[in-house]
Amino acid sequence: MLMKKINSIPLHRLSQSEHQAFMRFIQQQTARFSPEELQITAEHTKFLEALEALDRALSKNHGSARTKELLALDQKRRKTYSAIRGRLKNTLSSPFETEREAAKQLHYTLLKAGNIQQAEYTDKNVSLKFLCRNLLDEKHLPLCQQLGITHWIEALRDENDTFRKMEIERSTEYALRGTLSNANARKAIDKIYYNMVSRINASVVVELATPNTERFIDLCNKEIKQIKALKAWRRSMRAGKKRREAEKKLSSERLKD
Repeated sequence: MLMKKINSIPLHRLSQSEHQAFMRFIQQQTARFSPEELQITAEHTKFLEALEALDRALSKNHGSARTKELLALDQKRRKTYSAIRGRLKNTLSSPFETEREAAKQLHYTLLKAGNIQQAEYTDKNVSLKFLCRNLLDEKHLPLCQQLGITHWIEALRDENDTFRKMEIERSTEYALRGTLSNANARKAIDKIYYNMVSRINASVVVELATPNTERFIDLCNKEIKQIKALKAWRRSMRAGKKRREAEKKLSSERLKD
């Protein structure tokens, strides 16, 4: 009687999405048929750890959840800054000379800081930090108090500090997402997968495979067959496209002659 084994599959030739989908399939099926039944308990534990490491490596390309929060914080400090600038600009037309003079000095301080709104995050962080510090120093604080905008500037300072701290947290998050590159993470999990396959196939050879092992093998081979068929179809499509392009080029050259 011909014994079924798990067929080979060249994992290194799979695209990132194909590889990830196949490993998820293996994860689901090993859980369904039980690592103990498949006699791969130790290898399965390593497989799950390697899959988690692969997810961490891939997540580097998917950004951070903090990015959305940073965008919201940036929008908030932009509004606060615009409110301060708007108040000073409007006060330049105040009927009271003392208010006009105070607004003039403070508005000039804003102008010296440059176009903060259009600056990149790093430049904006630094510019707002020094701007708030200048507006709240001994020279300008009385003017801010006179116009009633001290609490607005303090709010802008706190919003900017919160933004800078979260940006540091995001950078730290990226740094702590594992040291494995995508390629190394794939190589690690591929090795474990092949070890699992070897153990399962060996159990078939020595006739220790359970009915669940046989069903697991059937499903794996069906999945592998579909993947190989899809890869072959894509190769033929690319080959056909290249052939048509070559024929078109040759025909064009003949017409020129």
